[in-house]
Amino acid sequence: MRDRLLLPILIPVGVIAAIVLWLVSGAKILLDVDAAVATGLASAIALAIMLVAVVVAEGPRMSRETTIAMTALPVAAVIAVGLYIAVRPEAGGGHGEGPAVLTQVTEVATDNVFSIKDFTVPVNTPVTLTLDNKGAALHNWKVQGVNGADGNPITTKLLQGGQSETITFTIAQTGTFNFLCEVHPADMVGKITVVDAPAAPAAGAAAGAGAGASAGAAPAAGTVVVVATDNKFDKTNISIKANEEVTLTLDNKGSALHNLRVQNVKGKDGKDVQTTLLAGGKTETIKFTIAQTGSFPFVCDVHPVEMKGTLVVQ
Repeated sequence: MRDRLLLPILIPVGVIAAIVLWLVSGAKILLDVDAAVATGLASAIALAIMLVAVVVAEGPRMSRETTIAMTALPVAAVIAVGLYIAVRPEAGGGHGEGPAVLTQVTEVATDNVFSIKDFTVPVNTPVTLTLDNKGAALHNWKVQGVNGADGNPITTKLLQGGQSETITFTIAQTGTFNFLCEVHPADMVGKITVVDAPAAPAAGAAAGAGAGASAGAAPAAGTVVVVATDNKFDKTNISIKANEEVTLTLDNKGSALHNLRVQNVKGKDGKDVQTTLLAGGKTETIKFTIAQTGSFPFVCDVHPVEMKGTLVVQ
């Protein structure tokens, strides 16, 4: 008797709970990947749902077990991946080692989410942050509750879609401070933690980058290695010192032609700072010295829209 009363309630409640969990998990997955990948993935999921509905409605009559397998297994897979993304440790934090302490950060803004929602920087140390607006709406990045060591607010300008800006700031007090986009303060939020600790040897973070710097000796001062794939640089923000010779190696791990060229500045020898166009699997090392401080864009001449970054000369 009790089963007859409970089953009509438990079954629809369980189905509703599974649907809600599936939707939340799917959203977690889509938010965790690049915008282009998310669009394709969402389209594939929608197509799969329609195909299953057509097969169930118009196809030959199937057993209950087959119908459950066609629906429950994909749903369970999406839920499992979504739960893993929700509970996994943040990228860059090792087991028992604490989060990486960064001095270079590339923050990607889309509509309406930041790619990095939590990162740690050292106190009394210049931090270079690039905001890259890959959305269509206006976005900016601003730290609340603290000013830079120069007394000015820590903020970028409002950027239109496709624009980017690099700022350098120093925070003189430790603590945890919120940051946000002033246009979307409810959705685009995060926190920056300032600690009394040395920066990581290869500090940096990028949109969609899940792996931290590999273990081993830090690169020598003035040495930069940039890996090109189709169509992306692994580093979109590079800092060097003025009047110091820099050795830069471009490693083309893609299949298309790629190069790296710094715009709006020349080396002390008066020549352009650039590599040659490299075929897939090729590498080239160049040496240059820049006497002028400032921020200069760099691009791949073959793919200037997708493959770009900023060289900061301090």
